[in-house]
Formats: sequence, C-alpha cells, structure tokens
Amino acid sequence: MARYVAEIDLNAPIFMPVDERMTLSNPEYYGCLKGYWKIHLESDHLGTSQPIGFRLTVELEALDRERAENAALSAGRQFAQVAAAYSGSPLETPRLNRLGQVGASDGLLEQFNYYYLDGAAALPRAFLRSYKMEKLLMWFGDLDEKTAYRLELAARWYGMSLSAQDPVDGYLSGWIGLESVGPALSRKVHVSGTKARCDVCQNQPGIARNTGSAGIEHAIQETAPELLTCHSVKELRDIRNDIAHGLKPSENIRLEGERWLPDLQLALIFAILTAARPDTSDLRSGSALLPRDYKPYPDARISVRSPEEVPFHKPFFGE
Repeated sequence: MARYVAEIDLNAPIFMPVDERMTLSNPEYYGCLKGYWKIHLESDHLGTSQPIGFRLTVELEALDRERAENAALSAGRQFAQVAAAYSGSPLETPRLNRLGQVGASDGLLEQFNYYYLDGAAALPRAFLRSYKMEKLLMWFGDLDEKTAYRLELAARWYGMSLSAQDPVDGYLSGWIGLESVGPALSRKVHVSGTKARCDVCQNQPGIARNTGSAGIEHAIQETAPELLTCHSVKELRDIRNDIAHGLKPSENIRLEGERWLPDLQLALIFAILTAARPDTSDLRSGSALLPRDYKPYPDARISVRSPEEVPFHKPFFGE
C-alpha cells in the first residue's frame, strides 16, 4: 500500500467571511486517513478573489495511482452529498485537482495535475442532418396527448442519463425513462396484445405480460439481447431499486450500473424513437435518425505528471 495526498474541488454557491481551514471530522467515513476542507478562492479578470466552492484535501492509502484517484473522487462524492444537504444547493460532481504520492519522511515522490474538458468539448460532435432532425420534430408534434406525455418524460430522463457523470445517476435516470416509455412502446409493437407471440421478445403465446415490462423487454431484446442472457428484466429493475431505495449505493452497485449503462441508454433511445414513429413508417426507421452511437460521457480528465521527483517537498496534511 502506498500513501497519497489528493486535492479535490467542488463547485458550490457558498462563502465564508474568513479564510478558514477546517479539519475533516470522521475521515474514515470518507475512506481516507485524514484531511481538511476550506472555501476555495479564485481571482476573476479584475484580480478580485471570488469564492467558487470547496477545496478538500485528503490523505489516503491505495495500491496504485488509479485506485488512489478513484478513492479520492469517492471521498469527494461523500463530501458533496453532505455539502448539498447543508447548503440547499444542487449536487455537484467533484473534480480531482492534484494527486501526489508520499514517500519516506512525508516527502512527495511525484505529483499529478488534472485538467478537464467541459461541455461540448467532452463529447464527440454529432453531424447534423437537418432532414432527419425535422422528421423527428414532426413525429413528436404529431403524437396523441397520452403518448406525447410518456415520450416527453422518457426523452427528459434520457437526456439526464446521458449528462450524468456518475453511473448510479445515469442508470437510475435511464431506467425511469424505460418505465415511462414502456407501455407506449408495447402498444406500438405488440399490436395483437401482450399474449400474442413476438418474434423479437420470443415470448410464448398465451402468456400475459405486464405492458410496461413487455415494452422494456422488447427494447432490450432488440438492441442489447446479451443483457438478458445474464439478467432478467426483474434483476435489472432490482439494480434500479437498490439505487433508489438504498440508504447509500455501494461501490458494487456503482460498478454494475456503469457496466450496463450503455446498453440501457441504447435500449431507451430505441424505445423512444420506435414509439414515436408513425404507423406508416418502416419499423427500423427510428434508429436511422441517430447521428451517432450514444455512450456515457468519456473520461474528460487529463493528468500531467511532474517530470522529476521532488523528494524534499512536503505536502500539507492539515492541522
């Protein structure tokens, strides 16, 4: 095990009248050995210091740098939840600012600085085909009120799932979106009812299925059938329930959510486009509207290591 010191920034609309450094209470809850936090100040274009949120510095142990990065970000997430509860501010994703490995006599062996791509720069640009965009706008505009309401909800949750930087939030949003569009999709593709045979779902004729689950199962079978070879729809829903109803999602839930999130998002956008298309259009015409393969945000973090060892530099560990 090696020792690391990490510096994490968290945006928040909060300030303190004095530049005060506070020791982190109960550091074991945050997965670290010790730490401190303070209000982080940055200078604006006039050189005036402005509070932009919290800066958290923690000392922790990890087997390697990647695990140390993950542990530091996990500590930042724990801290962010408490900060949001106190300030009444939206939950922000913490950002790792610096990470250093500590050597003998608390000397800093090496240091990594981290930089981030923001907004549109964090995603590959999609080529816009105006006629396809117009077709989709027309489809949504022609929906009946009941279907439009469900698809608007599903599209909203789909966008929230794509923008989520935490797979726990992305999975939860994606599954809520599938639950929103499931009944509308089932009505579209199971025109003979849920008891009829479906070549995609391959269900046995005469066995009734829940209309919501039937639509979700159809979307997954059409886009990511391998997902249902190791999980049933119920088990995938249970992951959603573990996230939504657990007091705190475990790291296992986070890893599982991250693993299945791309398939879930693909199934959701397929369900939305299929349910939105007119009855007169081709069955696969909705998928042709996608400008790219949708995936979760790529890791927009870039690290730069100090070019030489700095064994005589001692990081500050808190009071």
